[in-house]
Amino acid sequence: MSKYEFYVADRLGNKLEYLDNAKDRKWAKYLNAAGSASFFLDPREPKAKECKAMERDLLIYRYGSLISRTRMASVDGEVDASGGKHNVKCVGYFGLLDEPIDKTLTYTATDQGAIAWYLINYIQGKDSMGITQGNTTTGVLRDRTYYWYEMGGAKRLVEDLAKLENGFDFEITPSLAFNVYYPKKQNELDYSFFEFGKNINKIRYNIDGMRLANVVKAMGAGQEEQTLMSSAADAASITTYGQRTAVKDYTDIVLKSTLTEKAHREVSLRKDPPTFYGLELVVGSEESDPPVGSYDVGDKIRVRADLAWKTIDAYLRIYGIEIEIDENDVEHITLIVTPPEA
Repeated sequence: MSKYEFYVADRLGNKLEYLDNAKDRKWAKYLNAAGSASFFLDPREPKAKECKAMERDLLIYRYGSLISRTRMASVDGEVDASGGKHNVKCVGYFGLLDEPIDKTLTYTATDQGAIAWYLINYIQGKDSMGITQGNTTTGVLRDRTYYWYEMGGAKRLVEDLAKLENGFDFEITPSLAFNVYYPKKQNELDYSFFEFGKNINKIRYNIDGMRLANVVKAMGAGQEEQTLMSSAADAASITTYGQRTAVKDYTDIVLKSTLTEKAHREVSLRKDPPTFYGLELVVGSEESDPPVGSYDVGDKIRVRADLAWKTIDAYLRIYGIEIEIDENDVEHITLIVTPPEA
């Protein structure tokens, strides 16, 4: 059995073709966001005709277990007499949920995870995607009204709900179950140790001070003097960095309490310069150490690195897992990690 198997499937998940000649295979998953996948075929390959944008799914198996299901979103390429490339790019199912809510929906004292599921399921009423309700209980009750004339996409509305104070993490699994996690999808993995020069081959980093915001002014519904407004600040951050103010527009929010939650959440996320590291793991002929599957997005892993200008010895949270698979089924793994929220 090959380590990786890529299949074209119809929108019901029925396998149509085994893509044994797929090249430049990649797949990725991200916390609270749509995953992705991509590959290319020779355009003269008969199986290329089955790779149809928005008509077909891509199923990825690792050692016989389904690890990713995405929708083929775009196809491009070029061909000449000697061959070419038929490039296929795929998006995770959460990325398909940008259809607008075109009916006013009201929820009172309803679990926030259930509200997220109801929004997704409303979109499925137009075109069933096969997403099912998994665990959607958080214990946090909210009042929400989504007006039809706002035409908010379900994807954005779920993201906004998850980002509130006392929000949640979420995922759509490869079997298409929608799950929420409260307060976070997170395990602290004492046994997963990553060290530069040992199982980390390269570190990429991005520390963006221009995105820092320790004062947030949130603007809600209304016009001119009647515009709803709320603000939040972090005194310690202001002392350290000086005042950096961000103005955020939430023109569809009509409740002051919701707007205040948004402002506080934004400050909590941006009171320090957003920092991301890309950990390129050492390539092994068999399994990486720790192996794929022993960690997941949301988990906290111990990372140690002496970069001269900065020493890292901390638990960092996995935001994304990106994997490239070469022609020998060897995995080239990058973990996107960030300091966990306080």
